This record gives sequence, structure tokens and C-alpha cells, in this order.
Amino acid sequence: MRHITRQMVADIINDTPTANFDTHLIEKRVLRRHAVAFAEELLEFRITDDPLMRFSAAFSQWLGRTFANEITKSPNNKVISVHLGGEEGENQEWAKMNPGTPIT
Repeated sequence: MRHITRQMVADIINDTPTANFDTHLIEKRVLRRHAVAFAEELLEFRITDDPLMRFSAAFSQWLGRTFANEITKSPNNKVISVHLGGEEGENQEWAKMNPGTPIT
């Protein structure tokens, strides 16, 4: 990610009231709180066959790498949730490793 920062996403993860969350939830909150950074990030995928899907896949991988010490794939692994295109799809669910400890 070039425009969405670790701190932007850490704040959103910290504000998520449950220990488990999926990538689509974080994407939507980043879009709401950091619309310009999100738009710039999405434009990085404009020459791909499906910019929203490619962004979402890259974002999920980035989440896993960036927060490898704070989150892990949940035991449920994949969940069904509504993606940015408005349709339901399978998505990675994450679990906070230490729900009581804020991510910095």
C-alpha cells in the first residue's frame, strides 16, 4: 500500500469492538475515514482486469503482512460478507491476537 498507512488501519482495527473482523469491514472503514487515500490506492489498480477485486486481494495480503504480530487468520478462516461492489463474497476473517492491547 502506498497511500493507506499502517497507522490509519491500526486505528480502525483498534476501534473494531469485536476480536474477529474481516477484510471487507476494514476496507469500508478505510474508505469512510480516509477517502482520498483509499481512492489513490484504488487508482493504483486501474489497469487491472478488476480493480476492486485486485485491490481487495492486495489489501488483505497487506493486512496479514503488516499486522503479522497483532492479528492472525481466524479459526473460521473465510466468512461471507458484502464487498465494495455490493455483492456477497468469501472473505478472509482475522482475529486480534491480544484484543485488550491496542495496536500501535
